[in-house]
Amino acid sequence: MNPELAEYTYAAESYDAVTLIALAAEAAKADTGAAIAGKLVEVSKGGTKCTGFKECADLLKAGTDIDYDGVSGPVDFNDVGDPSVATIGVYQYRADNTFDAAKAVEYRRGNIDG
Repeated sequence: MNPELAEYTYAAESYDAVTLIALAAEAAKADTGAAIAGKLVEVSKGGTKCTGFKECADLLKAGTDIDYDGVSGPVDFNDVGDPSVATIGVYQYRADNTFDAAKAVEYRRGNIDG
């Protein structure tokens, strides 16, 4: 890890993306793009809730359908592979071009709560 790294914006979302890809590969028992794409929806919704790679992978190995909820919040893909729920960060910028996270808004397809 770079000790000078001070900005972690979208780190949680990046982590969740990598974890979802790895879980989809586990579910597919293959690492091709088509195999992973074919399992992304399945590992993101409708099964037993799990929040970490090891926990979810162990459930998959036991034959359990999983629903990965990530560190960025719930991650559900709809039947065509589009996100149907997400947490969106709202940032307020100051005059010196620095920012603060003002709030997080949960988005569900067709509706914004906040």
